[in-house]
Amino acid sequence: MKLQPLISESEISRTVSRLAEEIRSNHKGPVTLLSVLKGSICFTADLMRELDGEVKICSTTISSYSGRLSGEISYDEPKPDDITNSHVIIVEDIADTGKTLHYLVQQLSYMNPKTIQICVFLDKPSKRTIPVKIDYIGHTIEDLFVVGYGMDFEEKFRNLPYIAMLD
Repeated sequence: MKLQPLISESEISRTVSRLAEEIRSNHKGPVTLLSVLKGSICFTADLMRELDGEVKICSTTISSYSGRLSGEISYDEPKPDDITNSHVIIVEDIADTGKTLHYLVQQLSYMNPKTIQICVFLDKPSKRTIPVKIDYIGHTIEDLFVVGYGMDFEEKFRNLPYIAMLD
């Protein structure tokens, strides 16, 4: 396996700062960041530190991938106390088919949040099979398999401080 750098550590930092500014321009009060584990752990931590004011954190795991293949969705529901009557921002590493994000928004809507928005570090619109509204996008990329900054291939490469294409 060969790694080809795609987004540098400094570019990641600039992107997170920009996204935090966009979020704060839309939300003056408290927000709840729902981190979609494991891939968004680095992104969520960086974003949380860039946001001023009251920020609540919660997490869920949702996945439709095994290796490089998309399949059935598995999901762990967040605590309703974290979601109900909150401005929820789903923090996701990458959006591709839209399947998991669509499913997650549907499930969260049953918990009666004030609002639900989606923030992704990477977006692959060419892979979209289910329409999903993404409110905050770090970078739009082609149909590449990427790792690093929390994203993995078979639990490897999450620790890279940059994002790379995996050949």
